[in-house]
This record gives sequence, C-alpha cells and structure tokens, in this order.
Amino acid sequence: MDLRRYGTLGNEFVSRIWRGMEMISSDMAFHEIMDRQIVLGKKACSVFDSLGQVLSCDVFYENNGPSFDRVAMDGVAINFQQRIAGNLTTHKIEAVQRAGTEKLTLKHHGCAIEVMTGAILPNGVDTVIPYERCTIESGSVSFDPQYDLNMGSNVHRKGSDFKKGDLCLKRSSPISAPMIGTIVSQGVSELDVVRTPSICVVSTGDELVELDATPFEHQLRRSNPYAIRSVLSDYGIKNVELSHIVDDKEILYEKLGAIISDHDVTIITGGVSMGKFDFIPQILSDLKVEKVFHKIKQKPGKPMWYGVNASGAQVFGLPGNPISSLVCLIRYVAPALLKVSGHGYHQRFVKLSQKMSFKKEMTYFPPVIVNIDDHGQLWATPIEFNGSGDYASLSHSSGVVELCSHKEHFEKGSVVPIFLWRKNL
Repeated sequence: MDLRRYGTLGNEFVSRIWRGMEMISSDMAFHEIMDRQIVLGKKACSVFDSLGQVLSCDVFYENNGPSFDRVAMDGVAINFQQRIAGNLTTHKIEAVQRAGTEKLTLKHHGCAIEVMTGAILPNGVDTVIPYERCTIESGSVSFDPQYDLNMGSNVHRKGSDFKKGDLCLKRSSPISAPMIGTIVSQGVSELDVVRTPSICVVSTGDELVELDATPFEHQLRRSNPYAIRSVLSDYGIKNVELSHIVDDKEILYEKLGAIISDHDVTIITGGVSMGKFDFIPQILSDLKVEKVFHKIKQKPGKPMWYGVNASGAQVFGLPGNPISSLVCLIRYVAPALLKVSGHGYHQRFVKLSQKMSFKKEMTYFPPVIVNIDDHGQLWATPIEFNGSGDYASLSHSSGVVELCSHKEHFEKGSVVPIFLWRKNL
C-alpha cells in the first residue's frame, strides 16, 4: 500500500504502527475500507426489475427519436408555403389524422388536416396551429391573425431528440424510472447490470432470542440485524440474509466459516469488544480473515473490527450495542456497499442549529434531528440519549453528525458531515 497518497492519514498510519497502537481515526478507518472495495462483475437483469441498479455497459438507441415527424399539439396542420404564396385566410379541412393511424396525405392545394397530439404528421403539411388559435366553421378553418405563425411550429421532427446508434445511457448510471421508459422504448427487455454483493448479517450472543420468543429478564430480542437490514434496504442494498450464532467457539468457527465463504460481505454484530466471551476477533483470525483494523478512535462504536480474506470477502465486525452498531453501519459499511454495488458514495453535510461541545480526544457521533429551512438548508439539532443501548431515543432521530476529534467546541452554524438512517430525509 502506497501511504503517500494519504498525506497526513498516511503519516498517522505509520505513527500508529511505530507506537504499537491499535486505534485509528474515523477518517483512516473509512479510507482503509473504501480502498479495498472493487465493483463486482455483471449479471443479466430484466429491465422491469432494474430500478435502482447500475448499468454495467453502455446502451445505444435502436431507432431515431422520435421515429417519425410527430404532431406536438392538437390542432390543424397546413402547408406553410401554400398559405403564404396564395395569401390564404381560410382552409378547407380534408380529414382528421389521429394518433396511431397510418399517415394521411393532403390531397388539395391550400387545404388543411386536423391533427391530434402524438399522431404522425401527414404528407403535404409542415406546420400545426393549436385549436385555441383556430376558428372552425362549415368545414373550413381560419386562424387568429395575432398568432405568430412560423413554418414548422408544433412539429416534433424525426430524429431531433436522438439518432439511431447514438449513446442512450452510459455504463455506471443508476437506473431511474425515466431511464426504464427510455430503455423500453428502444425494445430492450434485458440489461447487464452490476452484480450486487451477497450479504449476511450475523448476530452473536447467548442473551439474544428470536422475535417471536418471550425473553426472560436476562435476555433481549435480537433487533440489531433487522435494523441493519432495513437501513441497507432503504439504501437500495437488498440481497441481505440474517443469521444468529451462540457464543461457542466451535460453533462460531464452523458457522462463520461457512457464511464468509458463501457471501461477498459478512456483517457481524456483537462479540468484537474486550469481554471474556467476545470470541469474534480470534475466530476470524483462525479463519484466515486478515485484520485491517480493530478499534476506532470514536464514540460510540470504538470496538469496530474490519478485515478481508484471501478471496476478497469482506468482514465487518460491529459492536453489539444498538447505537454503536448502527453508527458504524452508516459511517463505514453502507458507503462501502454503495461503492461495491456501483453507485459510488457522496458525503452530505448539515449546519448545527446550536453550539455543541465534546472534550474527549476522539470523534463523536451524536444523534440528531434534521430539518430543512425555507432556503433548502439542512439543520441538525442534537437529541438527548442514554448511551449506546438507548434504541428508544435513537428511533426519533434522523441520523448522526460527525464531530471531529481535533476540536472541542462547534459553534452554531458549523458545517459538519451527516449520516442518515435513511437514504433521503
């Protein structure tokens, strides 16, 4: 790894090794993860199932757009030069050209044809006057003399939008609803899209029970995996399985080994801290998953673990506490999965609605409520919460802001990074 590209982050990495320290900064952790993400291969996908996925190849137009001279407004079509040359003030109406019917032809000099929006423009005419500027009486039409009539008005010419063979959509483009309409209009029913990663979210711990169980006083329902899957689903990352493993070394080794070998990404919640039964770091080492880092200089979420095995499978070890788990998810895991899915990642920012302070020498991620003012500016207001296990308070927040470790005080109006529980507010 060439550390020069990291600048001060590279210096921090070298310094950390020299001092034998384990904890790294949130910025360094982010770069360590993102630099290891590669876009996966491609897969064939029905165009009707492609919404939100990413094109892995260019798409070209199969025909001209529009494919014929198209009437752009309900009205009456005339030959502009015949009107000017004959100084005509009225035109006899010969026929009506409806949308979806074969092209008509103007048969008599100086006459007109009524035309409907979307219809093919008849032969012999070149200009359309909207109905609201027409007076039709006894089969003839006259026009408002104040109407600024120009040759070719209200005609959508063949190939004026695009030509056959032109580039329609570029590879790496996320597919939107308008794109699907365009693709279908070209007769394309199947696309090559970026293959989304296969993901398994694994909860660990003897204290966790299933959703339909009634927990004893010393137990909890395993809620973290469902929250994680929901966040990822909202970000468009759908291929997520759930699993649970008890705190037994042999069972952890066997089941985690199988899960990691069968998935591109494994997200583990719990078992990565310093407790007597936090076996995950050692188990992952035994499974030949190379540790990239363990512990980040941040609150909450300090115990996070990250590593990669020889085949490129990614393993994220998140703390078991709910807030810690979700903070690490949206700060590190979601951006990485967006990148590997071909979407890329773009940081968002907000302004603080009030002064905030944090005196420890680590990055702080307090939960906030985000509001949008009349000028479209995002403002973040912190909420009260009782530590990293307080799911109730977290459920009322929009996400977390990142307060960097090299400052203690952040004034009202300070611009800081925001990480949202949802893709959009």
